[in-house]
Amino acid sequence: MILLKGCGRCDGDIVMRGDIHGKYLQCLMCSRVKYIETTPEISARRSHTRRRLFKPTDFVAI
Repeated sequence: MILLKGCGRCDGDIVMRGDIHGKYLQCLMCSRVKYIETTPEISARRSHTRRRLFKPTDFVAI
């Protein structure tokens, strides 16, 4: 999605992007970034991943 002339700083075009931290809006001219997700949602997702990676059933006794 591109929002033409949407940047409040430089009146540049804004594009929606995403990475491992979530989705964000970024200006193509001045690189200003505005994150869409809030911090508690990101930390909740990280703790869920941590629990999933270290389940007791994953380990085998030798």
